[in-house]
Amino acid sequence: MPGGAEANRIPVRHHVDDSIFGTISLEIAIQTKDAKQLAIGQAWADRQWENPQPDGLSAETRYWIDDMYMLTILQLEAYRATGDQKYLDRDAKEMVSYLDKLQQPNGLFFHSTDVPYFWGRGDGWISAGMAEMLRTLPANHPQRARILQGYKLMMASLLKYQGKDGMGTSSSTRTMPGLRLPRRHVHLCHDYRREKWLAGCGHLRPGSAQGLDSRDRLH
Repeated sequence: MPGGAEANRIPVRHHVDDSIFGTISLEIAIQTKDAKQLAIGQAWADRQWENPQPDGLSAETRYWIDDMYMLTILQLEAYRATGDQKYLDRDAKEMVSYLDKLQQPNGLFFHSTDVPYFWGRGDGWISAGMAEMLRTLPANHPQRARILQGYKLMMASLLKYQGKDGMGTSSSTRTMPGLRLPRRHVHLCHDYRREKWLAGCGHLRPGSAQGLDSRDRLH
């Protein structure tokens, strides 16, 4: 932990892959009310926006689709821990910008603006990011309708590409969005999620996940 014997392992780059480290302290603070962990996590979230772009987006904006979990979850956790509206507002603005640039007419997402290919794992990241965002955004938030629109469009598309056996891409577990959605939102992806989960479970055996990507193993 920060200040401990392994402090040299704490990432330092201004990069989404490093900044997500702050979510650990924020979740600890949410669960334990630890003021020290709150301060550490909040510092990571604030750093992510300390030198924003002229359009108000984070300097860590890359338009890589996995950012929409890596970046947004840190800001969401900061909002959940503090109740400070700035974290939620800038997070929602960031997600809408990614939706506008990366979501294609078929509902799926390119890997990035300069890599025009669909990436199953990356689509899993954005589906999880949107599910987390919709868990927290109030009904009257100005960006909620746009994010919900993108989410529904993606879910409709995933149903089209799902195989008859319920399986989809090799990133099976990563493309099962909405697992943490509250009950009032479950209908948004229920059919896809249920069939995908049941199909994935059919590949499981004790200690392994036959047929699934090794990085997506279920434990």
